[in-house]
Amino acid sequence: MSTWLAELDLTFSQQTTGTTRLSGKRHRGPLLVQRALYPEGPGICHAMILHPPAGIAAGDHLRIHTHLQEHSHAVLSTPGATRWYKAPDQSAKQSLRLQVDAYAKLDWLPYENIFFEQANAINQTQVHLHKESSAIAWDMAQLGAIQQEQHWQEGRINLQTELFIDEQLMWLEQGQLEAKSWQRQAVSAWANYPVMANIWAYGERISHEVFQQLCDTAPWQENLRGGFTHMHVAPGKSLILGRFLGLHCEHVRQHLIQAWRRLRPLIHHTEYQALRIWNT
Repeated sequence: MSTWLAELDLTFSQQTTGTTRLSGKRHRGPLLVQRALYPEGPGICHAMILHPPAGIAAGDHLRIHTHLQEHSHAVLSTPGATRWYKAPDQSAKQSLRLQVDAYAKLDWLPYENIFFEQANAINQTQVHLHKESSAIAWDMAQLGAIQQEQHWQEGRINLQTELFIDEQLMWLEQGQLEAKSWQRQAVSAWANYPVMANIWAYGERISHEVFQQLCDTAPWQENLRGGFTHMHVAPGKSLILGRFLGLHCEHVRQHLIQAWRRLRPLIHHTEYQALRIWNT
């Protein structure tokens, strides 16, 4: 079976008219972007990243680099889940780099990663923010085909996220999970849930009262759990982290959207508007 080395480089810039344009686009292999859309007006550019093969197989390597230049605002998403297929002998990899310059704003809102039986996946994200930028992003992972009683019996995933502010590392999260690992049952890890998600937001520091209101929205029930952390990372700036565990992606996604709905006016000073793809 042939493998893919696919690359996609996107650059967004603000024009003198205040319009954010997809000013640079280069791709190699099966990674594409649909034409830019402006459902919120010319100042905010929406783009959908497409991977036509609809899955990542053994030996594939996808590399996505997105650069938001000063004062631009981009909303990026995917049309559906990223599926990681059987790769017992050769790993598959996705590398994501998000670069956000001064006074630029990023919303990174992809659908989930689904890791099927015998997936051998490396999923790396590196974020480079300017101190005067703002960004909100999430990621979600599902272990196996959860409609099956015995799901994800074999496989491994390696997940890593690095977040830099003015080239200083502020948050690092990494780990490797084996299908038969104790971490799947550990209360401090996956706690027997097949779906895990993170959302993070960097921008102006919010008050304790506003953060407490956000925390009050986090679920804590049998099928779905969540919580938030608030870190002061620079004068007048903060990093908010939210974590969720659940039984179904749809339920977890709705809480990610709810968190984004609350955070967007606080972080970007931009009103919430649902993505069209979520209604299809």
